[in-house]
Amino acid sequence: MLLEMKDRIPGMRELEVGVDYLRSERSYDLVLITRHDSREALEEYQVHPVHAQVKKVMLELREVSVAVDFEA
Repeated sequence: MLLEMKDRIPGMRELEVGVDYLRSERSYDLVLITRHDSREALEEYQVHPVHAQVKKVMLELREVSVAVDFEA
């Protein structure tokens, strides 16, 4: 489902999904890394209908989530 967002949201340059294999105390189960053309593109991604649909499902499945938005 996460990978299905690729190429469907304008301004999203890259999308990567990873599943944790260490399963340590400080691990999370899943990571989603997206790269966007600009800060504005990130803001548009946040409200895009495709992302909103995925977010709705993820909110139902998750126990905890964290996010980091940064500029490189």
